[in-house]
Amino acid sequence: MKQFLLLMILALVLLMGCQENILTPFQVNDLWGYQDANGNIVIEPQYIFAEPFSKYGLALVASLEDGWVFINSQGELVIKPYYLANNNSCDRFSDGLCRYEENGKIGYFDEKGTIQIKAQFEYGSAFINGYAAVAKDVSFEEVGELTFVRSNQWGFINKNGQLVIPYQYEAIIEPFNEQGRAVVKKDRRQIIIDQKGIELGEQ
Repeated sequence: MKQFLLLMILALVLLMGCQENILTPFQVNDLWGYQDANGNIVIEPQYIFAEPFSKYGLALVASLEDGWVFINSQGELVIKPYYLANNNSCDRFSDGLCRYEENGKIGYFDEKGTIQIKAQFEYGSAFINGYAAVAKDVSFEEVGELTFVRSNQWGFINKNGQLVIPYQYEAIIEPFNEQGRAVVKKDRRQIIIDQKGIELGEQ
């Protein structure tokens, strides 16, 4: 009984300690910073946008100087997500991964900010149901304020960054669903494929 009470007390102490370490965003004169549970300023207001910290210790912020970045609880830049020019925003986590760009190539990092797939693809979509569409021989077409990705060479990678279905499709019509089916365009036909790239018929 005494051991149980000691364990309960220890758990409460740890919980209270964790709550005290939680940082929350606050705003002063249109700028956002972070404060602890006691109202002490930990990260000075400097961001034009700030989200709460995740359970993995990262928060998404935006500043005029650095744009969209993920920071840690010390306010240090951890990694920059892929910038989405069409809505002046950035990539978000999908299937546990988020895109980043380096030297004009696309890669992916996890929710702790650790790079899982090095930047190596000319273009890559967000991960959905374990797969992301990637393309080569890419060009970007600007139509008004929008930017479109153009390519006739699309394939799919898994979460290990392996090209599991080679570049062979003219377009990706629908990404892989929960049943492991995707719709692609090949030889001007819209066809259904499985996760091995086997054709299952036309849509």
